[in-house]
Amino acid sequence: MTRPLLVTGAGGGIGAAVVEQLAAAGHPLVLADRDAAAAERVAAALPPGRPAVVVAEMDVTSTASVRAAIARGVEQLGALGGVVNNAGWMEPRPLAETDDELLRRTLEVNLEGPLRVAREALPELIRFGSGRIVNVASDGALSGMSNIAAYAAAKGGVIALTRALTLELARHQITVNTVSPGPTDTPLLGATADAEDGAAVVARIARAIPLRRVALPDDVATAIAFFCGDGAGYLSGQILSVSGGLTRP
Repeated sequence: MTRPLLVTGAGGGIGAAVVEQLAAAGHPLVLADRDAAAAERVAAALPPGRPAVVVAEMDVTSTASVRAAIARGVEQLGALGGVVNNAGWMEPRPLAETDDELLRRTLEVNLEGPLRVAREALPELIRFGSGRIVNVASDGALSGMSNIAAYAAAKGGVIALTRALTLELARHQITVNTVSPGPTDTPLLGATADAEDGAAVVARIARAIPLRRVALPDDVATAIAFFCGDGAGYLSGQILSVSGGLTRP
């Protein structure tokens, strides 16, 4: 079934790769991003003959913004059958230097955001008759990592959210799963590395990974697209690490 899907954080990185793979599989899509222009560029890069695509500005920290984006998608696509909670944000900082503003922003985007999007999309998923929710966490929540305590805690909450919603939403035939990326070649990783020692840091990370490279956005997107498809219809409550063997939950 090529169900209509909402992808948050669709304007780049993993989100853009998810959009490309889901479009190739025939899913109509709502590309939601705080930077609507970035999402427009992702949409424009899709090949001719693509399924219907709607671009919607969305700030996952705002209920009004989330509701408006979902309403726009449903109005133009006619329905909504799934959500990919990909939007995220991180500013690495030791816990002792994590002030209240950074803590608030980290939790708002990375934990409250997926909760809010899932809550607001739920009536449409129930109306559709079945659904897919795929949450994107982080292996920082599974194995730990220095200088991201608030981010790791938020992503740990996303994993707990998946487990709770798996039970709550099963009666509606809505599956809920988590994809947990390890270090991935995105602008976020580059910015983190540049703050420390640039390419040398990325190379050191890659040497610690059994497959000897960081993930590409497509590696993560493949797992997300799988959970969105019919082949994963009996999988729910699963946490899948995409980390080249670095994390083995």
